[in-house]
Amino acid sequence: MALINLREIFKDKGINFIENLFTKYVIVSEQLDGSRLTVVKNPDNSITFCKKDGSPVNFIDRTMMVFYEKAIEHLTSLDLEVITKIPDNWAFGFQYFPSTSPVNIVYDRTPKNNLVLTDIQITNGNGRVLKTISDPRVLND
Repeated sequence: MALINLREIFKDKGINFIENLFTKYVIVSEQLDGSRLTVVKNPDNSITFCKKDGSPVNFIDRTMMVFYEKAIEHLTSLDLEVITKIPDNWAFGFQYFPSTSPVNIVYDRTPKNNLVLTDIQITNGNGRVLKTISDPRVLND
C-alpha cells in the first residue's frame, strides 16, 4: 500500500471525494522518523534481524556500529515461550528510536524499548510476502 498525501488526493479528486471519504472508516497514520528494523521468527525459534534494505544485521554490524543493539538486546531477552508462540516466517516491521532524534525530527521521548510496531508481514518461508498487516487496531492486539 502506498502512502498518499491528502493534499494530492484533493488536487486529483476534488472536495466532494474528500467529504465522501470521511464518511467511511479511514486510517490515518504518521510517517515516523525512526530507522527501519525487521524481525523475523524462523522455524527453529531463532530470530533474524534485518536492516531497511532487507539484509540481515550480522555479527560484524553489531560489533562495528552497535546502532541496533538496544532493540536486539530487548528482543533477544524475550522468553523462549513467547518466541515459540510467534508463527514461523512472520516478519515484524518496526520503527526504531535509539534516541529522541533518530533521523531528522526531535521527539520529546522515545517509545518503550525504543520500538514502534508498524506492520507484520506473513511470508511463505521463501521471502515471498503473502499478506501485510498494518491496521493499527490489529497491531495493537
